[in-house]
Amino acid sequence: MKTKASQRPNKFAVATALQEIGLLLRLKTKDQYRSRAYAKAAQAIAELDTDLAKLVQERRLTEIKGIGESLAGVIEELYNTGRSTMLEKLREELPTGVIALSQVPGLTVKKIQALNKALGITSVADLKAAIEAHKLLEVPGFSSKSEDALRQQITRYENRDDRMLLIHALRIAQKVIDHMRTLDVLVRADVAGSARRWKETVSSIRVTACVSGNLSAAVEHFLLLPSITQIENRSKSSATVRLIDGISVSLSVGNTQNYWNLLHQQTGSKAHRERLEAIAITKGIKLAPEKMALISGRKKLSIESEADIYRHLGMQ
Repeated sequence: MKTKASQRPNKFAVATALQEIGLLLRLKTKDQYRSRAYAKAAQAIAELDTDLAKLVQERRLTEIKGIGESLAGVIEELYNTGRSTMLEKLREELPTGVIALSQVPGLTVKKIQALNKALGITSVADLKAAIEAHKLLEVPGFSSKSEDALRQQITRYENRDDRMLLIHALRIAQKVIDHMRTLDVLVRADVAGSARRWKETVSSIRVTACVSGNLSAAVEHFLLLPSITQIENRSKSSATVRLIDGISVSLSVGNTQNYWNLLHQQTGSKAHRERLEAIAITKGIKLAPEKMALISGRKKLSIESEADIYRHLGMQ
């Protein structure tokens, strides 16, 4: 059964599902090749400049590098129905919370399954509580020594600089983008920062938005997001907030003239931006982040896509 066009998942929702399939495949089958294939497909879909609906309708998904007939079928099902038979099957075969629990060193899938079956553990918080109550001693294969070892590993896990798995970051970013899509003047919105660079874990979430109207109105709309508990800073074109679960989310807004520069600036790492600045100097070009522009002499260079930035710098 197909979903209505207005209810169909956006590219980030599809990318999140593909990322989850890849992670579950890696845990269940140890098939690194298939796992990487889904992770790469997820990244490719999240970074699409072409309309996903158009590619699906015209059966052109295989034109995307790394996406064959099998992966295209999974993406088409996700887009047309909002669900994936493959993902549902993997979720049934593996215990709830396996992705988060597998981040704790020493916990194999087999051990996670045993803990889930015996104690109903589905999260790191559940595991921590069970250890404190010495419940693990009731599970075959666990001892007081393994309890102590897991207690130490959980402490390390909880002190990991508040980083979250990419899949969780994408889900939150998707909700922010869905919220921004209810703004009439929105042209497009994108995930930026380390999540867009497809880092396995991220410390915060960055989203950029391009609008055809007032920038500050877009910021005000962002601040209506229901899960915000604290506004850390705000300006006419940006804001950073804390959500109910403590996650930091920032929004930067631009217009159609400067958006690609904005997205690029909000995506690249500090080292990458510094390298580009050095290359720009050799080309007689000034990177002007305050104006979201590339300037040659006194002339602003035309930027109609992110690729144009690299083209002006003589790079791929």
